[in-house]
Amino acid sequence: MKKRSDLHRELLEDIKARSGWEERQRVWYEMRHGGLRRKRRMPWQADLHYPLSDSIISKLKPFYYQQIYGNELVATFVENSATANEKTSRAVSIWFDHHIKQRSNLELEILTCIDHLLTGGVGFLKVSWSQEDEAVNFDAIDPVNLIIPYYTKDISRADRVCHVMQMSSDAYKSNPLYNQSLLEKIKGRGSEGARQTDYEDFKMRREGIVIGDEKDQVIVWEVYEVEPKTGEIFVHTFSPLAPEEDVRKTFRLPYSHQSLPFVSFVMEVKDKGIYSGRGICEVVAPFETYLCKMMNEKADAITLYNKPLFRSEQDIPNSANLRFGPATILPIGVAPVPLPQPPISFDQEMINQRMIAEYVIAMPDFGLTQQQNSKNARTATEISQIS
Repeated sequence: MKKRSDLHRELLEDIKARSGWEERQRVWYEMRHGGLRRKRRMPWQADLHYPLSDSIISKLKPFYYQQIYGNELVATFVENSATANEKTSRAVSIWFDHHIKQRSNLELEILTCIDHLLTGGVGFLKVSWSQEDEAVNFDAIDPVNLIIPYYTKDISRADRVCHVMQMSSDAYKSNPLYNQSLLEKIKGRGSEGARQTDYEDFKMRREGIVIGDEKDQVIVWEVYEVEPKTGEIFVHTFSPLAPEEDVRKTFRLPYSHQSLPFVSFVMEVKDKGIYSGRGICEVVAPFETYLCKMMNEKADAITLYNKPLFRSEQDIPNSANLRFGPATILPIGVAPVPLPQPPISFDQEMINQRMIAEYVIAMPDFGLTQQQNSKNARTATEISQIS
């Protein structure tokens, strides 16, 4: 095992190396949920957001979910013996499928994982055994809260993985395995007695990753270190504010398969590296920006057309008392300024941009199995070829 100080330093280097990716994740989250706001605008101008990425993700999530629960079985098993029995293999496959789908929390956690996958390009599931429930336990982890070396291609072969666990003070106290005497030292931004990180700048002391963003929040790092020679996996649990002190005693991962308990889902295979894949938000960002601009321009045009400018051919006395409204008589010489028609159709241009975005994403045809304006049913070969 490495020294705790060396392990802590390497994790901080991993955070520094992925800073560009982490900043992009913040932008995509803001774009999807709150929208990228208009930077400069007059008080009368609109500040609208076209939810292109959010609408595409909402359409694709059921499609990905169906890939798991729409198939007959999660896996099939073959008996490894000379007297193999097909019925026995089938029964084992059904038993395994039932326990994974119905006797675990996969149904809920996989939806969160799919959302992370589509939004940021990568999703992670932590798989463990729950002794209390006597079942497999799944935990969908926000990719920002999983620190992996930037050069890692496959998470199952990573040198180390750090799961950043954010919890309240009460949740920390409720875990009997944690060192309770350490709580006051590591909650929030840490006490004066807590050791400062090697990087004192604000970027390295990110809220929610290294320090708590609230005074009662506790940040705990659960670090999985792979021993190169033996392949054994050791789990270190400590706080980044006091890395020398154990929140929980270091232990060896008890599973005999000697694999890290994490599974990664990648949106696209692009450059090498766990953080190289793009999500829906990154792919359609130019189209969403343009659609937001078109939507705002359309709203601005409506405002100008509904509240036209007026010109006067002669001086108007007491112009401050002049009022425009329904059933109002305008003074002599005052007439509205005619506005030209827009050079393009805003609605048609927005439809075109959305079609291009969906073409780039390669949206699945959800109507393959439906008969549309046809007397004859589609054959299985036709559906397969179109897919």
